[in-house]
Amino acid sequence: MKQRLVKKSIELFIEKLNKFGEEITEEEAKTLLHELQDELGEGPAAVIMPLRAVITGKARGADLYTVIAVIGKERTLKRIHNIIK
Repeated sequence: MKQRLVKKSIELFIEKLNKFGEEITEEEAKTLLHELQDELGEGPAAVIMPLRAVITGKARGADLYTVIAVIGKERTLKRIHNIIK
């Protein structure tokens, strides 16, 4: 079940992120991540932690929304696709 949740989280994150232009602010990324948690009915450990691991390669670090804003939409998506392919 956990793997299905991780897969669903990543798929939904990609879908939501694709609605943005190349630039995404920290606040927009934060809202996106909170909406993702709400939509899945799960907390940060189940949703954000796996996304952080996929996007940054680390279990801990800077706020994920900050990372997304700094590296931008395309690099975020590229990192995800490089891991899940």
